[in-house]
Amino acid sequence: MLTPRGAKARGLIALLLMARDFTRSRRYLQQKLWSTREPEEASGSLRQVLSEIRRELGEWSDVLLCERGNVQLDPSQVYVVRIPDAGAELFEDIDVRNPAFLMWIRELLQSDTVEVEASITPSRPAQRRADSARISPVLVFRFGPEIRLEDQWIYHFLRERIVATALELGDVECIDIDDPSFAGVLNRVKPWIFIRIDISSSGGVSYTSTRLKDPTKKTHWRSDLSKIGVPMSDESHFILSCIGNHACQAIGEFLAKGHADRKLEDLRLALAMVGREQLFDFSRHGLIA
Repeated sequence: MLTPRGAKARGLIALLLMARDFTRSRRYLQQKLWSTREPEEASGSLRQVLSEIRRELGEWSDVLLCERGNVQLDPSQVYVVRIPDAGAELFEDIDVRNPAFLMWIRELLQSDTVEVEASITPSRPAQRRADSARISPVLVFRFGPEIRLEDQWIYHFLRERIVATALELGDVECIDIDDPSFAGVLNRVKPWIFIRIDISSSGGVSYTSTRLKDPTKKTHWRSDLSKIGVPMSDESHFILSCIGNHACQAIGEFLAKGHADRKLEDLRLALAMVGREQLFDFSRHGLIA
């Protein structure tokens, strides 16, 4: 049995397992797992968790299907075994503190106290080999040294903004360089795009800069040094969102120029990123392009 380690990832799997045809809408999943967040933030968090599940499933990642606003576990590869209660509560090992999810668990306990075990069947081997052989870009995030605790929100906000945009536009993996699973990904996936987020402070004011590097540590793009004023303010969020958009445009250009062993999937992602940036760029150069 394959089970993701993250609490939200395990909660999402539980929500899918208890649904008809193992299918839930993205909106439903966002409401159950991130009901206290704004819709845009919840949507970005959902995309990150879906990426986490695919990464941890490894060669079985094709079990998770995301189409037309829905998320599904492939019914041809997943089956559920229900075992009469043997003293354990339903999904008791899932520690999701969201109130909407806790209410959903309580309603399940009142209606059907069973232990659920899900398994993945070894079907469609040829298709799985083809999927696992497909190469997708990997965004590897790292932050610079000596980041203050009070400045860590800058890193996480900027990272989430870049990830959300990248996942909207194509098949891409995202991981932190200090993630325990990084070594496993390192052995099986390429091309690599390293994104370093540097944050410094002076006189109580924070500054940030983002760099895009290839595996040889060559810098292909760097943002201007930006001043971050009041923490978590609308102005700070706007500045960081602009940096995130420019970073995604740089990723697209990096792929389009063939710096990362370009494949068809990479080119599609590259064109989408560049096109998205030009759609919202009202400069003279952007409008002509």
